[in-house]
Amino acid sequence: MKLYFIKLKFDRLMRVLSQASYSGSALGRRLIGTALAAAPELAYSAAEVIFPLIVASVLADASIPFDFDTLSGALPCATALEEILMATAADCVIHTGQKISQASHKYINCEKWHSNGIGHFVKVLSWWDKAKRQVEIFTLDIDASDGLTESCAAAINHSLAKLLNGTVRL
Repeated sequence: MKLYFIKLKFDRLMRVLSQASYSGSALGRRLIGTALAAAPELAYSAAEVIFPLIVASVLADASIPFDFDTLSGALPCATALEEILMATAADCVIHTGQKISQASHKYINCEKWHSNGIGHFVKVLSWWDKAKRQVEIFTLDIDASDGLTESCAAAINHSLAKLLNGTVRL
């Protein structure tokens, strides 16, 4: 009976790896999104080539025969990878916004400086997470800046409004 279930799982794996186009599960898409977020400098076109090579490597190590062209089609293309990363980023921002909204005390730290003639402005939020019993930190964003206090205040308002669903509740 156990061998029967192993065969079913193997058959399902082969069906997924033989699809004409990628149609991953929610968990699969989230895992790919997390992998892409871990390497922000990786181009989608490079990831489109690397992912099939990694899967092919695992199949080769397990002595499982595969067709590379079919395998490449079953995994996400560059356009799908971009969509997956954007969805993962949106989920992260929504989740973080909810956590921040629930915190009773929130703090924002901003810093502006010039480097190589370019103005920079970083905004970092922190709050106490009661469940984790620790301070949580979230980088809102890093923008170019003219350095004027009024511009920085407007940039802070804009970043917070994006994160907190259009309302600033600090």
